[in-house]
Amino acid sequence: MQRRFFTQALSLGAISLPLPLALVGCGGSEPVPLASTSGQTAPAAAPKAAKTAVAQLPAALPASAFERVLVGPDGTIYTLNRQAKTLSSVKAQFSVASAAPATLASVEKGAALSSPTNPTDASFDDAGNVYVLDKSTPEVRVYSSSGVLLRQFGRYGAGPDGLSSPTALAVYQDRVFIADSANHRVQVFSTAGLALSRFGELQTHGTKQTKGEGFNYPKDIKVSGDGHIYVLQGGTSVVTSYTDAGVLVETFEFAAPANGKKHHFNAIALSPTGLLYATDATHNSIYTVAKDGTSSVQATHLLANGKPAAARHISVGADEKLHLSGARAVKG
Repeated sequence: MQRRFFTQALSLGAISLPLPLALVGCGGSEPVPLASTSGQTAPAAAPKAAKTAVAQLPAALPASAFERVLVGPDGTIYTLNRQAKTLSSVKAQFSVASAAPATLASVEKGAALSSPTNPTDASFDDAGNVYVLDKSTPEVRVYSSSGVLLRQFGRYGAGPDGLSSPTALAVYQDRVFIADSANHRVQVFSTAGLALSRFGELQTHGTKQTKGEGFNYPKDIKVSGDGHIYVLQGGTSVVTSYTDAGVLVETFEFAAPANGKKHHFNAIALSPTGLLYATDATHNSIYTVAKDGTSSVQATHLLANGKPAAARHISVGADEKLHLSGARAVKG
């Protein structure tokens, strides 16, 4: 395991201040043997002070905490609306409820959608199919780009193929990596829905489980182009990275508590050029660092009409443009 320290200056040109923000209203046929690796997380090194900058958001924020912005493999921007249970873009809109997808016309007419269902995140494979993670069911539903339900997999439980309050997923090649929050682990499936492996789950000592030896409610997950997995620890600004086999590479922390408030990062995103972004709605900021941890942290404070603003989720396109969702003005 390597532990990185932020020792070099991060070029401001890398994020082109003011930020180029785009606001969004807010497998195989044979089973693979299950494997489990420890994936224990070491304490993160104390972060250095972040460089700071300011970015002005549009004055009118079409905010919605129920929306998550996504960038498809062809650069199309999608919005996953947890409340309406739809995935939409300039090309199409369709239901992502747990029943068979409804037509756009029926959604517009207020057709009843099955419950419980809580589509919390989505990711795309190389063919453009979209994998929607449902936190409540819990399961992954796979749709074609036109909204045809192709397959679904996952079930509630703590077993090798179980999920419990999953919060995020990322598709890489022929695998699906899921931040399985209440099971304190990352669960790995094939894109065909076969449970392959898992790592980071709590270690059991007799009848007692120790949270410190596994993930503490992992909140978000991303996979880089070279197959490294980045996991945001829940209720912190700590990020851990792993190989695609679940071997721990490094642990680092974006920010120390400020003004008596702990940082509760909401989401992370990776850029094609190797930057790791994180949203911090508590402190109205976006944080940036090189994903290998070799650069100092850049903290960009968000403003709208000269007042603090916050955003929950973030995505980065191939053009390095940042897309935010769940943006809102901060009261007070």
